Amino acid sequence: MRQSGNNLPLTAPHVADRSGRPRGLAGLFLSLCLALAATAGCVRGPTQQDVDQSNNEQRLASQMHREGNKPGAFEHARRALELDPENPEALMLMGVLYQERNNLPVAEDYVRKGIAAFIDRNARGGALAEARNFLGVILLQREAHEEAFEVLRESAVDPLNRAPHNAWGNLGLGYLQADRPEDAVEPLREAVRSQPRFCVGYHYLGQAYYELDQLEEAERALVQATEADETCHDEPRLQNAWRLRGEIRARLGHREEAVADFERCIELGAETPDGQACQRMLGGQP
Repeated sequence: MRQSGNNLPLTAPHVADRSGRPRGLAGLFLSLCLALAATAGCVRGPTQQDVDQSNNEQRLASQMHREGNKPGAFEHARRALELDPENPEALMLMGVLYQERNNLPVAEDYVRKGIAAFIDRNARGGALAEARNFLGVILLQREAHEEAFEVLRESAVDPLNRAPHNAWGNLGLGYLQADRPEDAVEPLREAVRSQPRFCVGYHYLGQAYYELDQLEEAERALVQATEADETCHDEPRLQNAWRLRGEIRARLGHREEAVADFERCIELGAETPDGQACQRMLGGQP
């Protein structure tokens, strides 16, 4: 029990108690610290030269990654982190490289360290929001949905996020993956509101409406999925949007439009699962 002031002992300590063993212990601690420093036990941070060279290595690694040289990118990112273990861009790039190798636990660890480094260095601009968006993607891949939803929403509402539609879109996709289409609609509408040319966002929004059996809304969203940007019409990754719109139009009784959608779906890839499904819808054999 803690003593009150009135119960403190009144006798003063012996002189030896103040000048004997405590002084020896202080000397021991000081000697220990000096010994640790002499053997590099006291860790020093990177010098400015280390930081500059680390940034150079990171830029080279990023360039190699863009060029498709992943082994070279990995090697230079590793060197960057040897020089400065808290280089946030290098940490994020290592996260990307490990995610591309499908080593999601290690990728997540690097990305979390990158986010912490951005925060420690008071990163400006949208770098922190983009890093959180990427963490959310990895968490979705690991099926850690609840934390992913929180991280992605935090990224999406960040006023410094230069591309919030990506985070809103990933949040909506996460809800679809978790069989929660009713929750997917709001973030996907935000995604296409913030970026009206976001074809993939319209595709996911159409899918959410379809799963909610709101067919007219689904059809309108899927029209935008193929027309919001001139590149959408010929994008193979949007093949499913053509298939889904064809199925919806068939259910709504719009036969000619449905046939045109299925034909376009097949043109984008007859051998894919979507292409084969579209052939079956037209009565042909895949």
